[in-house]
Amino acid sequence: MAADTRQTVLLVAVFIMIALGSVVGMVVGGVGLMGSIALSAVLALIGGMGLATLVTRYSARTRELYFAKRQLESQNRLQASIARGAPYRTILEQICQFLEQQIPNVHVIIWSARTDDSNGELITLSAPNTLHQSADVRSHIKTLTQHEIDPFYPVFKATHLADKGAETTFSRPLCQALCPHGYQSTYLVPLDATRPDALGALLLLCPIPGEPSEPQQLTIVNATRLARLALERHHSESQLHIFERSLEASSNGVVITEANHADMPILYANPAFAQITGYTRDEVKGRNCRFLQGPDTHPAHKQQMRQALSEGRDINLTVRNYRKDGRLFWNHVFISPVRSSDGYVTHFIGILNDISERKHHENQLAFHATHDALTGLGNRALFEDHLRHDVELAKRHQQQIAVLFIDLDEFKPINDTLGHSVGDRVLISVAKRLEATIRPSDTLCRFGGDEFVLLLHDLVDLKQAEDIAERVVNAIEKPYCADQHELHLSASIGIALNDEHLENPSELIQHADMAMYKAKKQGRNGIQTYTHDINTKLTQRLMLRNDLQDAINQEQFSLHYQPLIRHDGTVKGFEALLRWQHPEKGVISPGRFIPIAEQTGQIIALGQWVMARAARDLLALSALLPNNCLISINLSPLQFYRANFLQTLAETLKNTGLPASRLELELTEGVLMNDTEGAITTLHALHNMGVHVAIDDFGTGFSSLSYLRHLPVNTLKIDRSFITHLPENRKDTAVVSGIIGLAHHLDLTVVAEGVETQQQHQALAALDCDVFQGYFFSRPMPFPAVVDWLKSRKSHPANLS
Repeated sequence: MAADTRQTVLLVAVFIMIALGSVVGMVVGGVGLMGSIALSAVLALIGGMGLATLVTRYSARTRELYFAKRQLESQNRLQASIARGAPYRTILEQICQFLEQQIPNVHVIIWSARTDDSNGELITLSAPNTLHQSADVRSHIKTLTQHEIDPFYPVFKATHLADKGAETTFSRPLCQALCPHGYQSTYLVPLDATRPDALGALLLLCPIPGEPSEPQQLTIVNATRLARLALERHHSESQLHIFERSLEASSNGVVITEANHADMPILYANPAFAQITGYTRDEVKGRNCRFLQGPDTHPAHKQQMRQALSEGRDINLTVRNYRKDGRLFWNHVFISPVRSSDGYVTHFIGILNDISERKHHENQLAFHATHDALTGLGNRALFEDHLRHDVELAKRHQQQIAVLFIDLDEFKPINDTLGHSVGDRVLISVAKRLEATIRPSDTLCRFGGDEFVLLLHDLVDLKQAEDIAERVVNAIEKPYCADQHELHLSASIGIALNDEHLENPSELIQHADMAMYKAKKQGRNGIQTYTHDINTKLTQRLMLRNDLQDAINQEQFSLHYQPLIRHDGTVKGFEALLRWQHPEKGVISPGRFIPIAEQTGQIIALGQWVMARAARDLLALSALLPNNCLISINLSPLQFYRANFLQTLAETLKNTGLPASRLELELTEGVLMNDTEGAITTLHALHNMGVHVAIDDFGTGFSSLSYLRHLPVNTLKIDRSFITHLPENRKDTAVVSGIIGLAHHLDLTVVAEGVETQQQHQALAALDCDVFQGYFFSRPMPFPAVVDWLKSRKSHPANLS
């Protein structure tokens, strides 16, 4: 069809040239008809030759334009497919088809790196399946693209695969993979030269040697650009899809607002936002986020958000917001600007997190940090905070404040006998009564256990504080009912007032506690006001306790021994008496430090030291004593009722080598009356061990006679208070006579303490007393003096003193 058209055009052109030649000849006029015809022929020949050349050139250009137009149309169709979001595999297959149409006799493979497979995937229409499905080929292409390349040249080209000299170190594996399929030349171009292994590459395979021409290379470049667009579009859509799914699935509310609009309307809100706020997407779209604010939203937080939005910067804060139904929620919000490529803020993204539950827990923790869990009253931390504030206020306005330390008397037996649940209910009742008794402006707290503390401010005088304390005592004294039990309580209260000498507010608590402790010592159920002498005594007591611990650690103690003399003048044994020689304060009386040691538990360590030391000293005196001599040791109630008392005693006897029959333990009546059944069990165990037991200070306790016949004891020691006025006091003589008679009927040995005169000794001897102890015979002596005393008696046996 095209050839016929060209012939027609040529004939028309010849006739035109002949006619033109005739006209020219006639015009010239100098030639005849034949000359005109000849001239026309010459002109026709010349014109035909030029016209033929023009027509040939026109035809080539037409073909060029035609193919360029078709190529452009193909490219436009591919671009349209990419813009429409066609599947990327379909687009890549179309690119392969496009190249194979533009470059004859080639097979095109596109390697895509954007897949789940680490080696990517191969896409082709015409290459053999065994080739484009080969994992080795994918791996070889990936290896090639990972090496540095010139962005203006293909990463790899081989014009003759069979030419081993053309193979490079990196191309050899690919050449070896392609040769078996009949390909003789390859051309590998990255889709993105700046990052060759990020997107993929385009591979041309040809069965004959040779490289693509320059126009074909240009077509390849255009094709790689289209492939890159397709893959980037696919990747972008995948990323957008992931981002959208992430936003949709997020548990945090997300909103996107328009930054360039005056009211910054909401463009997008995810489902979590709707769930948190109660508003649907349609209800929030186009609105400003301020509709979440309410009357409790802090003005400062509003201002902070407005300032951050106007400055186009991030902000992170927690605000009070409101749901659609009006309920308040705590919103931890993070707002961040989105900027365009030129740096202008186009949108804002807000991330909302409902932290109401966390806030609730924080408030609970804060409450429990400052309040008592049982009664709901404030605790020590809250009290000290209020105390600091009120003390400062009192100083400023010259007011009087007071601290009342309230401690329930004998509350522990309620827990021990009725259980802690009953005790807790009683404490709750006490707290309610105290709250009803005090003024609304006063601060009442529980420090723990059965201790309550009351802070009174703006007082007129001490009398007002004492009146309130009286009301507290009266309120606590009223009966309590718990599980059909009627319980009665009392309280000891210490009062401390602020003064100009107060350095630290917490000192008021200490002073009130000291005063309460004194009220306890004075018989409980009373009120005591703090005075400086209380502080002095308690300070001395505290210092003595600390010194006592140092004395235990440094072994500042020693033992003195006072002999026990039988009726016939022989030595029955010695009583070990503890002495403390303080390095700075001198001798400290046992009457001062023993009670403290018993209250603090330090008596345990002291008692063990005394027992071990006394046992060793007695054994050291064996050569100067009869075989049956005893060492008598006072036993503390704390030691006696300790769970491991018997075990510790047995270990001490074993370690020292002292026979149990030569040890006598002295117990007061009070120890035995405290837990009679438990005491009897322990006494029987001591009896079975062979240890002697003496009841010390007999006659000063109560109800001892009714239990005496059940106690496995060996000795009664008559208290010195009955000996002092012998023999002139007939009543004391009668009491002593009765004790001696009773003891002898129970087969017990009687020891008279505090014998200081010969008349006392003679009177006791006349009453048939068994053993004597006192200054009349000897004062307590240190160990070396005991040795000298025994030696002196041996050389003068008749001298009893």
